[in-house]
Amino acid sequence: LTNQLFCAFLNYIHCDSLGNVNRLKVIDLNPRFSKIIFDKETGKFYPLKYYEEYPVVNVSWAGASLFCRTMGGNLPSEAQWEYAARGGVYAVRYYTNQNRTDYDYEFRFAGSNTMVDVGWFVDNSDGSCQYKGSLKPNQLGLYDMSGNVWEWCYDNYNNDFYKRNGDSTDPICLTGSGMRVNRGGSWSSDAQYCRITNRNYLEEFDCNPYLGFRYMRELDSGH
Repeated sequence: LTNQLFCAFLNYIHCDSLGNVNRLKVIDLNPRFSKIIFDKETGKFYPLKYYEEYPVVNVSWAGASLFCRTMGGNLPSEAQWEYAARGGVYAVRYYTNQNRTDYDYEFRFAGSNTMVDVGWFVDNSDGSCQYKGSLKPNQLGLYDMSGNVWEWCYDNYNNDFYKRNGDSTDPICLTGSGMRVNRGGSWSSDAQYCRITNRNYLEEFDCNPYLGFRYMRELDSGH
């Protein structure tokens, strides 16, 4: 999600000048990190000039989830996020043992084995978030799923969840602490933290200058 789109949302829900709606922390507007400002004269939110199409950051999980629900969608589950990052039905996997019971995937990152081709990270970001979609996409045409900003997922974080549910289709963790999963790594991350399989987490009402989100909407099968 970009700064411009999120500003339109903040104005639509009548967010207050501190980034709250009905005591819910939606976004932290700390000017050191956020590229969104509140204009007291108009009572409206605006993205800073030239940052309209940069990823929005400093949004809480609760704020990201509110955006997605308001727009008729949701945050992706952790499994849905990983499926999309791998390239969906176009992901290439190969067997790693003679019995063909274990397998791995072609790419470590979303669209490549070379991070610099597909994502902004500590080695190429020049110390800041970058314009959306300016490197190569993955097989589904999705940009920035490795690097640029971490992305909130819907799930509660549980360290052993995938060990216990590895054979399930689209497992989703709905129990546990208030920690929520984020994936993908950011502009400040080493390449190892931008791997498709890497997992991270943050309290759902916290905001982070390295963390944004991706909107997901499931289409009806007939459309």
